[in-house]
Amino acid sequence: MGTAADGIETLRTGLVESAIALGWQIAVTLTPNAVRWLRANDELELLAAVTGLPVRVTPRLPTEPGPHPVADCHVVAPASANYVASSRRVSPITKP
Repeated sequence: MGTAADGIETLRTGLVESAIALGWQIAVTLTPNAVRWLRANDELELLAAVTGLPVRVTPRLPTEPGPHPVADCHVVAPASANYVASSRRVSPITKP
């Protein structure tokens, strides 16, 4: 998931392409502001081309099919301090 924070403009070159080179299949979902930022410099089309999947830019209803395969791993990048503080989740790695 890409958020509108400093560094989003390097999402493709700084993260996505490297992850693909390591053998990961990447699907990109963006926040509304990240969409605006990346659309302004034509990164949406480039992200879709390099991943082979549509870039998800709008929410979907639970009854609608998802455009991406089921994920084994989720990455939020770049993650602002506000995002991290407001979305703390309990996971097998993070204990309450």
